[in-house]
Amino acid sequence: MSGWPRDRATSRPSASPAPEASPPIRVVRLAADDAERVREASSLFSAPPDDEAVRAYLASPTDHLFIAYFDGQPAGFARAHDLRRLDGMRPKLLLYEIETAPRFRRRGVGRAMVEAAKEQGRARNASLMFVITSRGNTAAMRLYASTGGRRLAIDDAVLSYDLSGEDDDLP
Repeated sequence: MSGWPRDRATSRPSASPAPEASPPIRVVRLAADDAERVREASSLFSAPPDDEAVRAYLASPTDHLFIAYFDGQPAGFARAHDLRRLDGMRPKLLLYEIETAPRFRRRGVGRAMVEAAKEQGRARNASLMFVITSRGNTAAMRLYASTGGRRLAIDDAVLSYDLSGEDDDLP
């Protein structure tokens, strides 16, 4: 028997429990045959997706729809578009829309979608990815800054034109 008292092992500080692993976030760029995934994630969208519009969008090689899954559940989506240019063959990528379901916010879902869009832009040989938001959207401004986004001009403005003939589309 060693010189250690019998209960010595119980008086030692216990090892810290392993931190809980956060559920994996997986972002998928949807392909032409993924319309069912859009239906499964329909609660993420502000209006129900139209089946015909979804099929056309997913069939386009220059329109990109990403769905983020948090622990296997649809948690957010992002849409991006290649913008062709006249001054060269390299497109720019417009990150047009990004939304995370409220219960999945502040868990890395938005960051994962921005990173997936950046990867898609690199794969498409885009020279730049850009996004439009308002300075007052502090959550978006933090997300974009934390993922490497930079404001190139403080006086940028976005103006909208109602082409539908119905003024209710504009605020």
